[in-house]
Amino acid sequence: MRLLFHRPEAARPANPIKPGAFFVTAFIIVLAVPVSPANAENPQDFRYEAPIEGKFQPNLPAKVRLPASLIAGTSNALADLRVFDDNGSEVPYVLYGKDVPRRKKNRTDCAADGREREKDDLGNKEVSGIGNLTDATASSPQAYGHLILATTAVEVDSEGATLIDPGLVNLPLVSLTFGIKNLYYCRMVEVSDSDSPSDRRYRKVAEGRILNSPETASPETTIALPPRWSRYLHIRILNEDNPPLEIEKVDIAWVPQYLYFFPQEGRSYRCYCGSEYVRGPRYETGKIIPPECARRERFQELSVGPVRRNPDYRPGPTVSTKMRIEQGILIATVLVLICALGVWGFSLVRRLPVEPVESDGDCDRD
Repeated sequence: MRLLFHRPEAARPANPIKPGAFFVTAFIIVLAVPVSPANAENPQDFRYEAPIEGKFQPNLPAKVRLPASLIAGTSNALADLRVFDDNGSEVPYVLYGKDVPRRKKNRTDCAADGREREKDDLGNKEVSGIGNLTDATASSPQAYGHLILATTAVEVDSEGATLIDPGLVNLPLVSLTFGIKNLYYCRMVEVSDSDSPSDRRYRKVAEGRILNSPETASPETTIALPPRWSRYLHIRILNEDNPPLEIEKVDIAWVPQYLYFFPQEGRSYRCYCGSEYVRGPRYETGKIIPPECARRERFQELSVGPVRRNPDYRPGPTVSTKMRIEQGILIATVLVLICALGVWGFSLVRRLPVEPVESDGDCDRD
């Protein structure tokens, strides 16, 4: 008999890789993968800046109305808005939009027909109604911000529809009101938005009718919009076989946004925005100043100065470049783990005991 296979003890690995050591190594490799920061933490990370102006009493909450020019430079519905003081420290804040005031009924007496007469808390005249009245016309026009688009030229598409492109808006819109020279008209209007000026995949957000006829008490020229942020707005008036309307202007109404924070003595503050890579901050200011407090209390009011490009801005990688880098890091990490797993598996195979196989030297013959 002779041995067909035999592994000498000296050939076996003296220090095989232990399972515990392998998993510890793999865990360290995963932790070593750089993770992109969730928030930009320096003023240099933002494209635009604007000073917060006005005198304030320290340690008392302040209210700042954000202008449309500042909001237009933000990303992801104000997720990248930050406030820094003159020391470069990030300042917590909370944002609230000014809601449309609704009628608040104060029941007084009954009219002769038995219906309740109500007075609202906006100083309006008496109105009659049953149930909750939520007519938007009951609110003060000053509750909204307004952007006026003067239309000098009319563009018509292949189907004869009038196209109006206000361009970058990036605001929480409420309604569109058209200024029309024509005496009588009845047209359907489609309102869409998109994320970029070159993106033709429009999302229809609203449609409605503009109308003026001898039967209407006043022209119906307002299209209500659902509560949403629209970055680039596209308006289409369906003319069918009618000549295009003479549009003088478009009044774009939007919900004002207010910033609340606690200024400190001897500090000055600036707003920064314009970074696509940050998420919305999670400050405790919203718990200190809840929405009902912001609506009820009076705050010292400050204002935002001119918006300009940040001279210290350091542009980071684009979104596509950042995604490619992160994908490459992920692929490299997976490959390293696979190689480590292979080495570990090979070491286990080599540690398996090998039984010598015996064989007869001669074959059996008849």
